[in-house]
Amino acid sequence: MRRLVAPALALGLALSAVAATPSQQRADTDHQVDLEIGASVTVDGGVPAGINPGPTTSDQTGKVCTKNPHEYCETILVHLSNPYEEENAKKGRERANAIFSLTTTDGLVSDYDVYVHLSDAEGNKYEEIANAGEFPLLAGSSDETVTVVATTTADEQELWLYVEVYYFSAIAPYTMDIDFS
Repeated sequence: MRRLVAPALALGLALSAVAATPSQQRADTDHQVDLEIGASVTVDGGVPAGINPGPTTSDQTGKVCTKNPHEYCETILVHLSNPYEEENAKKGRERANAIFSLTTTDGLVSDYDVYVHLSDAEGNKYEEIANAGEFPLLAGSSDETVTVVATTTADEQELWLYVEVYYFSAIAPYTMDIDFS
């Protein structure tokens, strides 16, 4: 399932990213990556011992993300950097797509859901801006794709995203390709 979301939020603070590299991991995230415009990176997930029966109620999100096999999910802190170039800007801003494509590695039918939230450099989770949650038997595949439109201005040239990958009947590990172009 593919959803396109254009948050009405400009991008964050200063440039410091390398083209596509894992960064120093935050204490409460499983993975962290930095992407400059035109780069992509692959994140490999694991397989928990157990099956998540479905989201359970928790504060405002309705989902619980833990390492408990029945609520298992992994988190990815993503730093997107898109330097503002006046000659390329339209109406004082530039836009780029961050495409998150999750697939299973061995063709077995596994069910994952992907939720993308706004974040900051500390890895705090804010509002949800995109998600994908197809049921693989109905969709015919184990793939999930989410697209986030990132807007750059002269003052704000980066964006932090907090991505949650929820495991439901996960048989095979996942691979997530993140393309920022």
